[in-house]
Amino acid sequence: MRRVKVGGGALQSQHSVEAKHDYEVAKGILSEMNIENRRKLLALRRPHNLVTVHEDPIMAISPSSPNPNLSILMGITIGAGVGLLLAFPLAGMMVTRS
Repeated sequence: MRRVKVGGGALQSQHSVEAKHDYEVAKGILSEMNIENRRKLLALRRPHNLVTVHEDPIMAISPSSPNPNLSILMGITIGAGVGLLLAFPLAGMMVTRS
């Protein structure tokens, strides 16, 4: 077996030098593969089309807001509800005071 002098004065066999070289090459290939894999994973996560049009827009004939009829109806309904909620406790207080 042939011995090769390496830095530091130590002797190593040709086989171990080749094995170390092969290991470094394989480590570099693995690093490149990991970088490529991460790039592909990021490409899969990113949507290709950020906007999807499901149907064409339709021009409105009349405005959707404000709707005065709906506002009046909601005011009457909420006012009646609050009035009823306050009427019973106040009526009960008046009965107990008399």
